[in-house]
Amino acid sequence: MNSQRGFILPSVMFISVFVFIIVLANTYTFQSSVQITDKVIENIKIETLFQMGLARFKNDYANLGYTTEEQTIEYEFPNGNTQITYLYMNENQILLNLNITTENQSKYTLTKQLHLNSTE
Repeated sequence: MNSQRGFILPSVMFISVFVFIIVLANTYTFQSSVQITDKVIENIKIETLFQMGLARFKNDYANLGYTTEEQTIEYEFPNGNTQITYLYMNENQILLNLNITTENQSKYTLTKQLHLNSTE
């Protein structure tokens, strides 16, 4: 008769290591998913601030008056701030430089040309 007592310890160790690797991989995947979700939410906030700032500027530009100097206007929203530096290229075109800062201090800058006679 053969004794199989030496077979149990390696089997238990193999199963334990296998379960540990699975748990560790799932934990890492979950942490990565949480980080990606946070980044996506922050990008949505930035895009929302861009759209709200641009819409507010389109409503306000008629009251600002034509000038050849660069001007800055800042809008505060619940998710952050949008600072718009604008320069009239001509009477029908404005160059916008938008500096967006979220409540979590994420920053994003972009430049956009606004055509006044279109519905862009």
